[in-house]
Amino acid sequence: MKRLFPIFLALILLCGCSAQKSDFELPYFSKSARISCRGFEYDCKITYSRQGVEVDVLSTAAKGLNITYNGSELAFSYGDIKISEPNNNFELTNPAIAVFDIVKEVQKLSKSDLEKLNSGHQVCGKTALGEFIAVFGTDYSLQSIEFANRDFIIKFK
Repeated sequence: MKRLFPIFLALILLCGCSAQKSDFELPYFSKSARISCRGFEYDCKITYSRQGVEVDVLSTAAKGLNITYNGSELAFSYGDIKISEPNNNFELTNPAIAVFDIVKEVQKLSKSDLEKLNSGHQVCGKTALGEFIAVFGTDYSLQSIEFANRDFIIKFK
C-alpha cells in the first residue's frame, strides 16, 4: 500500500495540470461584409461555421465566386467551375484564409484577453498575414478586422 500511495498522488497531481480551455468562443456567423485590400473594394457574405470559412463575392466582376477554407484545403467555385487545392502557397490576403486564421487565434483567448470598448471589445494579435486588430460587438460578434501593415480591412455589416 505504501508503494501505491505515491503513484496515486502523482496521478492526481498530473490530472490537475491539464490545459485550461478558453472561456471565450467566437459564435458561428453569416454576415455581409465590405473588404478593402490595397485600394480594391468589394462586397461579400462571410460565413464561419464548423466546416470553416466561406466567402461569397457579391460585387465586382468576381460576383458569384465562392471561396471556402477549412484550415488545410482551399476551394474555389464559380458557376460550373470548381477547384479544390491543399493550402500551399495561396495569397494570405485571401479573405477566407485571413478570417479563418484570425478565428483560430481568437479561439485561444479568454474573455479577459479582450480589451473593453464602449461598443464591445477589441483584440490585437498576429497571424501569418501579420498583426491584426479585431473588433467585436457587445455580443462578441465580429465587427471588423484590420491588417494595417497589409492595407487589408474587413468591415462586417
